[in-house]
Amino acid sequence: RRRRRRLFLDLTEDIAAAPAPHPSPSPPPPSIGSYHTSRCCAEASRARARRQGGAMAKPFDYSKWDNIELSDDESDLHPNIDKESWFRLKHRTRVEREEREETTKANLIEANRLADIRIAEIDVNLKLIEEGKEEEVDEDPDAMRAEKQQLLDLNVVRNGQLEHLEKNKKWNWENMCTTVEETTVISSSAVVGEAGTGEAKRILKQTRDANAPAAAASSASSSSSTATKTSSTSTSS
Repeated sequence: RRRRRRLFLDLTEDIAAAPAPHPSPSPPPPSIGSYHTSRCCAEASRARARRQGGAMAKPFDYSKWDNIELSDDESDLHPNIDKESWFRLKHRTRVEREEREETTKANLIEANRLADIRIAEIDVNLKLIEEGKEEEVDEDPDAMRAEKQQLLDLNVVRNGQLEHLEKNKKWNWENMCTTVEETTVISSSAVVGEAGTGEAKRILKQTRDANAPAAAASSASSSSSTATKTSSTSTSS
């Protein structure tokens, strides 16, 4: 026991005699030049934001790409079901769904267009009534105002449905991109033999057939010009 007490006292003395750890050095204060540069950059950013409309540019919204169907999923495919048939069924289901969505959108847009036309007619009739030309209007003003308000409310509902369809639209490799312009150019000196594809040979044949009349006309014109020059030379002689 006396020995353990002595070891404890020695350990306590060693801890007390140990030097205190040095505090971590604080970073030096920024120099006047760096402070001036940072302040100038901040002021320039604020001035640029004010010129662009008073607010910084918002980050790009990627939420519209949340519903991307990259491919037909194989995880829900039963082993006893033919894979090709399953993919064809999935593709047909997707095409039918997109056709239904497009039909619904077209109907909503057409309904909004017709409602806008009727609202414009009501506005014209109400303006005639305000100008004292009631005899030119065959409808009741109160009924027209009620109908206009109803049409406006229906337009709001239909616009909400259109926004919902656009927001929840499922994207895939077929509807994510649209081909605006497509051009195929084949060199006239290209040789397409048996190794070439049938499509390439067909396009090359069409190109040559289309250029054949022009080439024949050019050749005939050149031959006629040569014959004329020869005859004129013989006459001079």
